[in-house]
This record gives sequence, structure tokens and C-alpha cells, in this order.
Amino acid sequence: PHRLVDLDEDEKAERLVRQLGATVADFPLVILGGSRTVLGATPARLAEELGMRPPAPPATCDVVVVGAGPAGLAAAVYAASDGLSVYLCDAVATGGQAGTSAKIENYLGFPAGISGTELADRSLLQVRKFGATLDIPTKVQEVVEDEDRFRVIFEDGREITSDVVVLATGVRYRSLHAAGLDRFQTSNLFYAATAQEARMCVDTPVAVVGGGNSAGQAALFLARTSPRVHLVVRAADLGAGMSRYLVDQIQHHPRINVLLSSEVVEAHGGNRLEAVTVRHGDVLEKLRVGHVFVFVGAAPATTGLKVDVARDPDGYILTGAEAELAGVRTEGSPRFSLETTIPGVFAIGDVRHGSVKRMTSAVGEGASVVRQIYEYLNEGRHSRVRA
Repeated sequence: PHRLVDLDEDEKAERLVRQLGATVADFPLVILGGSRTVLGATPARLAEELGMRPPAPPATCDVVVVGAGPAGLAAAVYAASDGLSVYLCDAVATGGQAGTSAKIENYLGFPAGISGTELADRSLLQVRKFGATLDIPTKVQEVVEDEDRFRVIFEDGREITSDVVVLATGVRYRSLHAAGLDRFQTSNLFYAATAQEARMCVDTPVAVVGGGNSAGQAALFLARTSPRVHLVVRAADLGAGMSRYLVDQIQHHPRINVLLSSEVVEAHGGNRLEAVTVRHGDVLEKLRVGHVFVFVGAAPATTGLKVDVARDPDGYILTGAEAELAGVRTEGSPRFSLETTIPGVFAIGDVRHGSVKRMTSAVGEGASVVRQIYEYLNEGRHSRVRA
């Protein structure tokens, strides 16, 4: 429970500021229990004050997992349950992209569906059950090779030494800057078009935003069940970023309405999305839609993380055979499908080049990497050999 005091709207705010002796530079500030005040509050500082973070990381551990989305959570659970000491951290929160899903219906064992938040919460129970250390929010700044181990350096200056590092930082989907659209982030706004989403769009008009192949494929797929698909494209030519075969199919499909030189500028609705406003030059048009599908690209969430692993031109981390081609490896080092160009540093989930950008695949990679970690630890380069 909390109460928010808005400095611009609450008439009592000025009196409260005077009582605290605070200045503009001290905001945002948080008052805890009426006695403690956190000036210039950040999520990390507030988490520390609330006792949600460990006081300090252990000096050493077997595995540091960077990123607590589905891939990172799975890696932490399976590694800890197999007896490895695990330190799991994330700069924001648990759940990753899956944490924003209102309902996941295609995950094995949950025929009635499960929300991304609930799935993350259940995974956290297992993380704690098997003894892994959870540190959220905390940001990893650098991974440094230290003989046959790694020093993981956090943004606040703390460090931990680890045998293995698993990068599971995921991606950040590029979003639309349309007024009111954020309110529907967990209900009517999607970044993928699978059979699950298609079932939700039966008898409901939808808008697909994007001019690439992924947007074109999504429009054709959704047109199977939706009575009307509005394809909103910023470019003046549909063929500018889309394959010819997709352009031909879309242009001849009776249910797809193509809007070129257009962009979504506003979303409308109460508890659910009801319409969007699209701008074509100086003309505004309101479209009745129940869902919006965004395909304007994604970027790997590695900004600010210093680790000298090979990446593809888009910044995704190379692993396995592709990583082998990208860099020179230490003589005698193992070659694992999820290992990067630095022996002992693995990448899993959406941040990995070539991965299937789906939650189930991310969980599978989180489980698979544990076996590869054991093989790496047992191959003789470490003083501690595990059975």
C-alpha cells in the first residue's frame, strides 16, 4: 500500500516539501513508515531500503545468470536444483517480455493459460527453493576474464567472481509512441502473431503496424480469423521493405486494408481497446479495432554491458558454430551450441542470434545450457571438477 503525492496537483505537496527540507534535486523521494526518507530514489536504492535485495553478493559462485526472463529463470532453477551455486540478477524485474503477457495459453501443462506475471512468480518460488541468490534490480556493467574465471562487476561497484556467466538479457521491442497506447500494453497490444493471438481476434478487426516481412506475414495470418486487418505502413511503397510474394498476396487479399505513408497516433477505449487514430499526412482517420500488432523491430538488451563477445550486425550474441567462425578461440576450449566466443560465457534466449523468439524456446535453452555448463566445468580447465 502506498500514497502518491503529485507535486503539480496536490495542494499539500508544498507544505510536505518544506517539512522535509527537500529541494528539486531530491525528487523523486520516498517516505518509508513516516520516519525514513529516501532522497533521489531509484528502484535499486528503494529495493535495498525495503530489504528486497541481498546486502552484498557472495565473494564467489559457480554461475552468474544475467537476466531474469524465462530463459534466465529456467537456467537458475535447473542449475541450482543440480547443486550449483547461482547468482541471478536483472536490471529491471523478473519475467522479461513474458512478464507483460496477460495470458499465455500455449505453455505445456497449463491448458487454461497462465499470465506472464504468475509464471514469473512461480519460477521465483523455485529459484528460492533451490537456494539461488536473487538480486533485482541490479545492473551488470562489465564481465572481465580473470585467469580461468570471471569477475562480474555491477553498476554500483560491487563484484562477484564466477566460474561461468550466462547472458539472458533478452530484447527490447521497439514500441509505438502513440497517445494512450500504453494503457493496453498487457491486454490488447502484441509483438507476435501466433495461433494464440489469432484465436483472440476472431470476429474482431485488428491493426498491424510495420512494413517488413514479419508484419506482412502477420497480416496474412490474422486475416484468416479477423474480419478486417488494417496494415499501417510508414513507407510510401509496400515493396520497400517487404518481399514481392507477400506484397502480391496482401494486395489481393479481400480482408486486408493497406494504409501507406501512415502512422498510429492515438489509441481509444475504456477497459479495452476500441479504436486507433491513424494519420496519413494531414488527414486523421479513426479505425475500429480491438487489437494492435506491432512489428517495428527489436534490439538486444545489452546496452551498457561490457563483455567482449562476438555479435551479429544487429547486436545479437553469436554462439555455437556461428561464434566459432566469428572469433579465435582458446586452444583446447570446448565448443557448445550456446557458448559465445569467450569460453565459459554462454548466451540463451532472445538475446542470442538465431534463437526462436518464443517463451517456450527460451525456457528450453535455459534448461539445455545447464548441461553444457557441467561439461564446461568438467573438461579439466578448472581446479574443481564436478561429477
